[in-house]
Amino acid sequence: PIYAANETVTMKVGEKVEHIPAYMFYCEDHGGNSAQNIYLENVTFLGNEVDIIGEYAFARCDNLTSVDASYTDELDISSYAFYDCRKLVEFFPPDNISNVGRCAFAGCENLTELHLRNVVGSIGTGAFEGGLLSIKIDSIGGDIKSSAFWKKIKEVRIGAIAGNIDSRAFDYC
Repeated sequence: PIYAANETVTMKVGEKVEHIPAYMFYCEDHGGNSAQNIYLENVTFLGNEVDIIGEYAFARCDNLTSVDASYTDELDISSYAFYDCRKLVEFFPPDNISNVGRCAFAGCENLTELHLRNVVGSIGTGAFEGGLLSIKIDSIGGDIKSSAFWKKIKEVRIGAIAGNIDSRAFDYC
């Protein structure tokens, strides 16, 4: 489809979709000519079957402000999945997250707070680099890697952790 210059798009991902492939909506550079994401503003996963958001799937989506994954059962957020989505303000996670990959939300400077209920696996290196001010994690089964919360984080609440917290997980905070 062709969109007007100021038109924005809300994408609803249907119930039969199991994963969002790597680079699906990736944009080479901000303000580039990547037609598939230039107007993408909101994404909602309607069914509970989406289990993986691939590497760089939504990276650098210039207008993405909201992602609702709360209807999915369990989600694996791959490395760089939402990298540099500068306008992302809201991410509604499912109850269970398999893993949060390396730099998954790095550069999401307007995503300031997040509540993750159950992270089954690990939180990768640089996962929330440069954005979050506050995060609450009810439980985490794996590790929190180095620089996971690099720079801005002011408040971290973790209910229970079965793995390890890297000594550099909170670098430059």
